[in-house]
Amino acid sequence: MLRGSVTKRMPCSSWCPTRGPLAGHRASRKGFQCEAARADFIHIATHAVFREDNPMFSAFKLADGWMSVLDLYGLTCEANLVALSGCSSGMHQVAGADDLLGLVRGFLYAGARSLLLSLWPVNDESTSQLMKIFYTRWTGGMSKAAAMQRACQEVRSTFSHPFFWAPFVLIGKTLIFF
Repeated sequence: MLRGSVTKRMPCSSWCPTRGPLAGHRASRKGFQCEAARADFIHIATHAVFREDNPMFSAFKLADGWMSVLDLYGLTCEANLVALSGCSSGMHQVAGADDLLGLVRGFLYAGARSLLLSLWPVNDESTSQLMKIFYTRWTGGMSKAAAMQRACQEVRSTFSHPFFWAPFVLIGKTLIFF
């Protein structure tokens, strides 16, 4: 079990749609690939790394190894939303003709319609609070963009520094409702 993963995963039970979480040994590369192909919503609460030397090897940690950008290229993932609440999951490098290289590109290439990612290291407590508010608002009828705005505003009332409430960015089709 990754340090901090339990803290990040626990609130999910109150707002996750029907399927239970892939946790422990079930959170494997194969398990993720199977679920990603049929899920409408994916939340990944684990460690992520951005490889500045080779962004195509940027990855997030699963129970049996890392899932890299190159792995995502072979994945089918047509989820409405993929959220990676781990540290720096949205880091990317701009190359060539304004191509983004990193997990963002991998998930978009796999077919994800929108992504919720962090641009810097995150705090477990404020991230948990932000995610719970975001999902409550989104599943309650707000667009993803409006739900994220509201979540940031509410977390800001408890944690005033932007480090705590502003690390996340929505990418893709953000006006889609749940």
